[in-house]
Amino acid sequence: ATRMGMPGWLVRDTFDSETRLKLLDCDVLILHGHRDEVVPVEHSEALAQASSSSVRHVFDAGHNDLGLHADAYWVIIAGFLAKPF
Repeated sequence: ATRMGMPGWLVRDTFDSETRLKLLDCDVLILHGHRDEVVPVEHSEALAQASSSSVRHVFDAGHNDLGLHADAYWVIIAGFLAKPF
């Protein structure tokens, strides 16, 4: 949060997603925009590597315009949720 200009005292959660993913024993779906100007696309790669079982899709989109690819990502989400667990 401090890298984004937020005061450290305002955001107390470290959002340590990599550590959390290492503790999960389930499939994880990761969707990201290649042109994300807020969260670098490398973060989604790190999350995918931290997960024991992940599916990662990167779209030609920024942080707030993934909705332009709604047809594609809803198909991906539906397929992911339809998989037997």
